[in-house]
Amino acid sequence: MCYNESMNRIRLIANAKLNLCLQVGALPEEGGLHPIDSLMHTIDWCDYITLTKRKDEESTCNPIEGVEDNLALRAARNFSAVFETNGVDIDIRKHIPIGGGFGGGSADAAAVLKGMATLYGVDYGALAPLAASLGSDVPFFLTGGFAKVSGKGEVVQPLAPLPLLYAVVIVGKQSMSTAEAFRLWDERTSKPAVLRMNDIEQALRNEQTTKLMTINSMQNVCAGALPCIKDALAALADPKALQVAMTGSGSGTYALYNSLSAAEEKQATLSDWESRICRLV
Repeated sequence: MCYNESMNRIRLIANAKLNLCLQVGALPEEGGLHPIDSLMHTIDWCDYITLTKRKDEESTCNPIEGVEDNLALRAARNFSAVFETNGVDIDIRKHIPIGGGFGGGSADAAAVLKGMATLYGVDYGALAPLAASLGSDVPFFLTGGFAKVSGKGEVVQPLAPLPLLYAVVIVGKQSMSTAEAFRLWDERTSKPAVLRMNDIEQALRNEQTTKLMTINSMQNVCAGALPCIKDALAALADPKALQVAMTGSGSGTYALYNSLSAAEEKQATLSDWESRICRLV
């Protein structure tokens, strides 16, 4: 979401996401990114970004603790190179946890691309290839909402909105890089069964928000490396929840509810965990 202050400055909101299901495919022989099939949904947990035009081609960003490879800054520099524009000064107020599987870095990068497109008069439709070159989650964040994401993340198919849902989200007590999670996945000899995505999509079309959606083929791999994931999933277990799952490659986990009161009741039991209630948006 963009709030245009002037011709030279823009404020943006970058929403986090949850993976409502995630299937990871084998790494191609030629290398690159793993193919995925996923259902993703943005949530109302946000970073806040301000972009200010510069008079040269350079871009800058305020330091962010724990971030070495700043994807938002890389997005800005690549945008200027591809579309031959000046750069921007980026200010990010970080709220989405790093290394939790919530896609905060990718959300920030997509917001920067859209913000620069607005400032420099570039059509949003031209952003897809650049987004795909930055990472597998970035194309999804160009549109957000609810979508099926496949290929290397570059194929994004918007889906009809789900009913109003709330997620009780636990921030993992430990984190693991996406690269490390996929390395562990590649080393695993026994892979989970392939998701029946057609069945899942049909269930959604029939307004059946079922446990079909909870499958995350990386969950057992990541939980084996970070016991806090297994502990968090156990803490979230609740017969009232529509589903309980890990998001992305972890270590964030969530329980999904169709009422705010049920989500609040569950969160009240999680005093030993850093948690929050998010609305799917």
